[in-house]
Amino acid sequence: MGKIKIIKKNDEYNSEYSVGDVFEVSGTWYGGVHILGKTGVPVSLDKDEYVELENGSHGRPGDPSGQEDILEKKRLESFEKMLAAVEKEYQDIQGKMEDLKAKGRVKSATYQQLMGRKMMFQNMLSLYDLYDLREKGRED
Repeated sequence: MGKIKIIKKNDEYNSEYSVGDVFEVSGTWYGGVHILGKTGVPVSLDKDEYVELENGSHGRPGDPSGQEDILEKKRLESFEKMLAAVEKEYQDIQGKMEDLKAKGRVKSATYQQLMGRKMMFQNMLSLYDLYDLREKGRED
């Protein structure tokens, strides 16, 4: 049928496959494919757990199949999603702190917890800036 490369593992307790493994497809189903795991046990994989490889391809750099480009694109999308979540959480925390400050509750436990979380997310954003992983002008 074809070969697939595992890019994500939805079942962390299943030892029949690992990220990076390449398997021959033994069948398909509406949500993905069937493979024979490392010990020969049938395993059903979801579509988001693998990428299809062209004949003879193992997803190595320089491979003409383009699978590395697909993996990099998925990784970049995941990074962008994470960055957006960190920025949103930082903004939400700032808003909650401003509300508490307006109510005169800067000495409350909630305010202090928010301050700690704000500092953690601020440090994460500073690391993104340090490595030029955020657009210029997106200062918080």
